[in-house]
Amino acid sequence: MGKRQWMIAAVCAVVLAGGAGVWMSVARGRQPHGNIEQALKTDLKDYDDQQLMTMVEKLDLTGSTKQQRIDLFTRIKARFDAMPLALKLGMILSMRRVTLDHSNEALLNNGRLLMQAYWNQEIELYQKATPAQRQKMLDARIDEQEMYQDLQKWQDAAKSLFGGKPGPSEEELKQMRTEIVHAMVDAMTNGTPQDRAAGAQYFSDMQKRRSERGLPNPM
Repeated sequence: MGKRQWMIAAVCAVVLAGGAGVWMSVARGRQPHGNIEQALKTDLKDYDDQQLMTMVEKLDLTGSTKQQRIDLFTRIKARFDAMPLALKLGMILSMRRVTLDHSNEALLNNGRLLMQAYWNQEIELYQKATPAQRQKMLDARIDEQEMYQDLQKWQDAAKSLFGGKPGPSEEELKQMRTEIVHAMVDAMTNGTPQDRAAGAQYFSDMQKRRSERGLPNPM
């Protein structure tokens, strides 16, 4: 796996990780429409990290629409955001292992497809937003990136999970932030020239906003 491919797979973990609650398509024979409609009907309220991971792994996105993928990613991300920090850290560490040993292609590929649809929509909305709305959107994404900078919280979460073992190093935290940015860039590579231009503007504005807030650019 190339470096950038590894990075986009790893950042999927930040938002999509987990592993046990499986729903499979019940129809026999070929499944031209996959099982995303079942997934969208699933109540994720009580899903833990393991259940989310298994759900994404078992997805069949055949015939799914862009909007369905956006809706599902949004729901999974909302569930992830509501989880305790310790579970989030567990997801990230588990997914990093998966991306390194290349042992779960279904999880990595499905996560990438869901995330790509989500970031395409994010940039489309950004293009239509007012200056004030754009700044709010950028700040929300920057805040997500900076979540990984809080080393003490990560270490406390790691200790509760792993019996006192140290959390990620400062270099690993920096790499995580970099992975988020590169993953969003990669999500635009299959778009039209207009999509790529819009994406370039988005990330240029993000760098500018980070500088305004006195933050380094994780590129």
